Amino acid sequence: MAIDVRAGAKASAKEEEPDDAELSETLETADAFRLALRRENNRFAEGQHSRDLGAVGRLLGGDGAPMSIAFIALLLGLLIFSIAMLLAYNQQESAEYFQKFSVGPLGLATTALGYIFGKKDNK
Repeated sequence: MAIDVRAGAKASAKEEEPDDAELSETLETADAFRLALRRENNRFAEGQHSRDLGAVGRLLGGDGAPMSIAFIALLLGLLIFSIAMLLAYNQQESAEYFQKFSVGPLGLATTALGYIFGKKDNK
């Protein structure tokens, strides 16, 4: 008796169910909706991340505000240093003044460069 019940259960488990077109269509629609919802959530997160980074963050790759500030300080220091050196070269009578002045912007640039490349990641 127990063997008959068991054999019947095995037989019913092996039988293939007839295809249910309505169920298949509903499952496909649900999967498509889930995929569309995931795409929309990712699009929203990407847009929000892009807004959080700002223009400089997108340019630098998005390491946050301190890295962006250090990069701006580096560029500004190098620009001021270059201008001071050009003025020192073109105005020989004031060359000593411009050379002394250029120490500050060069120090700013090298400090910012040290921060960018020497920053430890504590992740």
